[in-house]
Amino acid sequence: MVSGHSYLPNDADFGVIERATKKTADIFLPEQWCSVIEKCNRKNKFCVVRMQSDMFKSVNELSKTMTVRKQSETGEKVEWLKIQWIRVCKAEPLKMFFKYSVQEDVEFSSVNFAKKGRKCKDVRSQGTISSAATTNLYRQNQRLAETAEVHTTCTP
Repeated sequence: MVSGHSYLPNDADFGVIERATKKTADIFLPEQWCSVIEKCNRKNKFCVVRMQSDMFKSVNELSKTMTVRKQSETGEKVEWLKIQWIRVCKAEPLKMFFKYSVQEDVEFSSVNFAKKGRKCKDVRSQGTISSAATTNLYRQNQRLAETAEVHTTCTP
C-alpha cells in the first residue's frame, strides 16, 4: 500500500473510538475497552463481543511449520515495503501472493512460508490457550489498573 493513500470504512470507526478514549481515564482492562466502545457511538452503536478464553486458539503447532522467507519462489528479493496487493488462498494457507502494483494485468509473485518437509496443520483443530494463562494475564492487568489508580489519586 502507498502510505497515506488508503481508507477503509473501519478507519472512521477507529477515529470515533480514539476520540472517546481521549475523554476517558487510563484504560487497562478489557472491560474498560468494552465500556468505552459501547458508549462512544450513540447513533450507530458498536456491537462488542466479549471473548472468552476458549475462543482463543493456540498457533504453536502452526508456527512450527512456518519460516521467514526473504525471497519469492522465483528467487527474487521480496521488497516488503513496496507491496501493494496481497492475496492469501485457503487452498495454500502458507503461501502469500503479492504484487508491487494494483494493476489487474500484472501477475502475482509468491512467497512460500512453509518449512521444507512440514505440513500445515489446521489451526481450528488446535487447543485453546489455557484458562490458567488467561487468568494470570487478567490478574496482572487488574494489578496494573489498581496500581495506576493509586498513583493517580495520590498527591505529592
